Amino acid sequence: MSRNRRIKADTGNAISIEDALAIMVVIFVLFFLFIVPLVSIDRAKLEQAQQDVYWEKLTSWMESQQPDDKRAYPYLQTFRLKDQKVIVTDTGDRIYIEALAENGDITVIAHTANEYISLMVREHSSVVTYRYGNIHWSAAEREWFTLNNKIDYGSLDFTVAMQNEYRAWTKENRGF
Repeated sequence: MSRNRRIKADTGNAISIEDALAIMVVIFVLFFLFIVPLVSIDRAKLEQAQQDVYWEKLTSWMESQQPDDKRAYPYLQTFRLKDQKVIVTDTGDRIYIEALAENGDITVIAHTANEYISLMVREHSSVVTYRYGNIHWSAAEREWFTLNNKIDYGSLDFTVAMQNEYRAWTKENRGF
C-alpha cells in the first residue's frame, strides 16, 4: 500500500502586474539611455574610419589644375566623364585619366595599350569600386570604346595593385 504523501511547496509571493510593468519600463529606459547612444557612436566612428585622407588631397590637387579637354575628349563618353573636371597624364607606359565630379566623386583610369582599369571613389570614402576590361580606338568616331567590362569590389589583386601603383606614382610626382 502506498500512501500519498503531501509535500508542502512554497510557491513564493505573487508579483502584481504593476510590478512587472514597472520592471519592464526600467529595462526599456536603461536600454534607450545606454545601448542606443552606443550604436550611434559606433556608427560615427565607422564613418570616420572609412574616410581616406588621400582622396581629399587628390581632390584638392585636381581642383587647382586646369582641365585637359582636348586630350580627355576621347574618354568622356566611354567612362561617363562628361561635365567633370578631367586631367590626362601620359607617364610613358600608361595614361592616367583623372576625373573629379561636382559632388566630389573621383574616377581614375589607368589606360595601358588595349586594357584599362578604373577606380571610383565616392565622397572621399575608403570604399573603392573597380572596373576593368579591354579598350579599343575607333578612328571613325575618334573615341575609345570599352569591351568585356567587369566590376570588382577590391577582391582581385591586379585591381588593388593598380590603386597602389597610382598612389605610389602620385607620391613620387605630386608629393602626396
